[in-house]
Amino acid sequence: MSETLNKHLGVNFFEFVNRRRIEDACTLLRASEASALTIAYEVGFNSRSTFHAAFKKYVGASPHAFRKQSPQPEGESAQS
Repeated sequence: MSETLNKHLGVNFFEFVNRRRIEDACTLLRASEASALTIAYEVGFNSRSTFHAAFKKYVGASPHAFRKQSPQPEGESAQS
């Protein structure tokens, strides 16, 4: 499986899995008010630091900054 990922996608298994986890985390950060740590555990990360490092690598921002700049899902209104 690793060979196929390397050959066709140009990524190793670890990068493939982490990228998928970060995509899932982005979805949850937009749609939920759960803490970044709760979301990290939910998508399969075992530590806050590993999650933050991977998130910043693939997204270019911290989970908190991403959530603040992301539009809210349709039907949701900002409450002050």
